[in-house]
Amino acid sequence: MEERLNLSTNFITPEQTRKGRGLTRKLGELSTNQLLLITETETPEQLSNTARLTMRPDYSEGRRKSFFGVWFADMTIHGKGGGEDYTLARQPVAIKPLDIPRLAAQELRTATDINSHDQRRLTFQPIGFANIGRSDSSSKLSIITEFEEGVTSFDNILYKDKEEKTERKHCGLGARLCCQRLNNFARLRL
Repeated sequence: MEERLNLSTNFITPEQTRKGRGLTRKLGELSTNQLLLITETETPEQLSNTARLTMRPDYSEGRRKSFFGVWFADMTIHGKGGGEDYTLARQPVAIKPLDIPRLAAQELRTATDINSHDQRRLTFQPIGFANIGRSDSSSKLSIITEFEEGVTSFDNILYKDKEEKTERKHCGLGARLCCQRLNNFARLRL
């Protein structure tokens, strides 16, 4: 994979990501190196039709054992008609390959549902999807979330290589946090 990757950009509203609105079909139809960003307006007028992912290996520090092969980048969006000097937004992102459109849609809806039931964000915030081309001419559907530097997901702890034993304290911590979240959901009557 290149250090920088340009993606053609399309937009979808949160309403269009709801079940029964054709999201899974849209994800299956994404072309290679195409990005589908979730925005409040379907086609923001001020945005260009391309985004750039610049790989950031330094973001993976402490996250190298991702079971799903998550990788990290800075995503930049430029204004219409402007070059690189006209950057509207730069967002550190995590890219999680899922490959199956139904699973990618389900991951988005699950995160959206979990985050809608509390005053604070309980899981990663999805911002879109991309079908990223690989060197062997294939492509891989991925969900893109905001990257939060201080957060390490449990797949880095629980799904390490088989030759490495997971420390007992990490498993206990994971179990306690899962029980706390389930208790929170029960109180919210989910």
